[in-house]
Amino acid sequence: MDPTYTNLSSNRSLINYIGNGDTARSDLQDIANKARENQALTATYRDFESQLHGDNIEAFLDKIESGEAPISSESIANYLGFNRQKLAVEFRDIAAKFSITSDTTVNIENGELTVEGDGNEKLQHYLEKNTRLSNLINQTSKLSALNEWALATEYASQLKQDETSDDDIQAFLKSARNVVNTDNFVSFNAQSFGFASDGRTSSIIEQRERD
Repeated sequence: MDPTYTNLSSNRSLINYIGNGDTARSDLQDIANKARENQALTATYRDFESQLHGDNIEAFLDKIESGEAPISSESIANYLGFNRQKLAVEFRDIAAKFSITSDTTVNIENGELTVEGDGNEKLQHYLEKNTRLSNLINQTSKLSALNEWALATEYASQLKQDETSDDDIQAFLKSARNVVNTDNFVSFNAQSFGFASDGRTSSIIEQRERD
């Protein structure tokens, strides 16, 4: 289901609106607001894609780190959340379609999707034919990795304010940057899904603070 409509009450009917102009106006305004939000996020991702095509990935990461990227970390996080809503529905449908009951992993390398394990030929063929879904998975993979990098640069800024040595900050950023430069994968089942890149920055921060 289009996430534009997920916040609307499922038990609305015509009788709810008869003589209740406030309810009708409120729900219609909710739809309009969600539509505008989705349009803005789509425009943001177009800008993001054009920026990556115009620069190499390292230059784009440098711009995020310096705060010069034309797309804010908040926009990246918002679009990631938007895509994740859509993927949740897609993976749930795939799990039902292919009777998937355990975790299934799809490797993502240079835009190519490869399903791990034997007996997944039908799913592999499905992903190869469904370019819309493949593009969505690839987009979300990139956004997940870039979101982790944005979180890392925010933490590095805090370290700078705390007068942490430049060597320590650079060591942290070098470790965090690997998440963007490493091939990603997504694992899913009927209930949930996650990218390998998800939460990597938090893990690095927790490890750093334990040491």
